[in-house]
Amino acid sequence: MVPRKLVVPFVALAVLLSSLGGSAQTDATKNEPVRFQWKFEKDKPFFEESVTDTKHEMKVMGMDVKQHQKMTVWTRLTPTGRDEARNWTVVRKIERIKMDLEIGGVRVGGAPAVSFDSDNPGANFTLARAYAPIIGSESTYVLSPEMRILKATFKKSQPGDPAMAPLIDQILNEQAVKLMGEQVFGVFPAQGARKGETWKHETAYSMGPIGSYRMASTHTYDSREGAVDRVKVETAMTYQPPPADAKGGFKIKRGELTAGTEASALFRFNHEKGRIEDSDSTMDIRGKLTIEIGGMETEIDLFQIQKVVVKVSDAPPKK
Repeated sequence: MVPRKLVVPFVALAVLLSSLGGSAQTDATKNEPVRFQWKFEKDKPFFEESVTDTKHEMKVMGMDVKQHQKMTVWTRLTPTGRDEARNWTVVRKIERIKMDLEIGGVRVGGAPAVSFDSDNPGANFTLARAYAPIIGSESTYVLSPEMRILKATFKKSQPGDPAMAPLIDQILNEQAVKLMGEQVFGVFPAQGARKGETWKHETAYSMGPIGSYRMASTHTYDSREGAVDRVKVETAMTYQPPPADAKGGFKIKRGELTAGTEASALFRFNHEKGRIEDSDSTMDIRGKLTIEIGGMETEIDLFQIQKVVVKVSDAPPKK
């Protein structure tokens, strides 16, 4: 599991892979290995709705600043074909983003202080320009029969705001796009798992001027409920500030951030449908950052808690 909120929290990437044929599902009640076999049809899409709720509490120059952001992202995932080596290509397209943001608890007329919907951007020209390259963007994955990502690429829908382009390019590079896919594919071991069995997964990624993260996750096959297998995840995080030559409108000079006691997730895999059913994750991050803006250093005490709920369906979700 990985934090999804620092710049564009559209990360909960779901679904893929084909039915590989061969052995049938084993019986989890007998504590035999359960196989997580993905099933899909060429050109038949899956749909994902991801809701990310993030609360920030910061102390800046002795002042308390609170932020609350809720973002919903709707995506379409389409398997487009399989090559001679039985590797599948899957394209994930972001179709819509909706965001509400409160700063310091300020609300105008009962509405969030900042509100944006890519289907109806209205007068929010600044956010419309910022998100323009992401709405309609496509991430393409080439996956092995064992659900390993062999290649990951990202294509913006349009160039977008020139001022934002360098930041988007640094954050949504091939490494980051691959990592977003691994958050789904890395959850389920290709060899299967018995009840109570654990396995580990480590990821590291850079977010340009924001810094880099290393996540160490422990996965446990928990149980089966009807057609659904449950996998629990516990995560530890370490943070590294960006290099001194990192480009951006600000510089993070020093930083100590760690995941707290609520860094956990639950993934539910439907073995009849051959895809993820849903997931529910929570991560709290706390620590200190020293930021330089205009040659002046400012220390920030940070606490952040983020909850992400992802639902996957065979038909487009109601918006």
